[in-house]
Amino acid sequence: MPTLDDILEHIGEFDRFQKQTFFVLCLLSAAFTPVYVGVVFFGFTPEHRCFSPGVAELSQRCGWSLAEQLKHTVPEWGSHGAAFGSRCSRYEVDWNATGVSCSDPLDSLVGNRSSVPLGPCQDGWVYDYPGTSIVTEFNLVCEDSWKLDLFQSSVNTGFFIGSMIIGYIADRFGRKLCLLITVLINSVSGVLVAFSPSYTWTVIFRLIQGLVSKGGWLIGYVLSYGTLQFL
Repeated sequence: MPTLDDILEHIGEFDRFQKQTFFVLCLLSAAFTPVYVGVVFFGFTPEHRCFSPGVAELSQRCGWSLAEQLKHTVPEWGSHGAAFGSRCSRYEVDWNATGVSCSDPLDSLVGNRSSVPLGPCQDGWVYDYPGTSIVTEFNLVCEDSWKLDLFQSSVNTGFFIGSMIIGYIADRFGRKLCLLITVLINSVSGVLVAFSPSYTWTVIFRLIQGLVSKGGWLIGYVLSYGTLQFL
């Protein structure tokens, strides 16, 4: 009966095949990284302010620059520590009222800027960013800013669930087959995240992506260990 030394001698040293296999399996780590840290890019929150159709019309009629529009129509703009007020509230006035002054519209409407009532953003936001992210796509700002944290928490939940169940499935039905399936599902779910029609579907696809990516990484680690244990 052959001994372990005989088997190792028959298999040979860590040669070309083992190196190629190990390199391919290491690519799983490269694919795993953007799943976890990708939120830094597609969860970017740019500078924003309330959108108001009346302000847009008045700004066009008065010929304001962007700086003038912000100064006249955005609450607490430029004040220290007033980020929430300038981003998440707007003046509750009729910007289309007769006799609105272009030089100081609030003074012509109410007389005292400090007494102007404020309200929430009801017509969406304006983002100072030419690109798009899930924040600008689904308006995950102000009262809904917590949804961005939920978006990232969903992938962490997927990591936790996948690390427990994918390993058992791989042992039951085969690691190589399970690895290929998890890579396929990870790719498809990643594409679906980019084209999700709603925030709810984005979170669902993100959860699936976290589930299979963590499980696939663990399978790749076990297969890599099987390749290296003969060193």
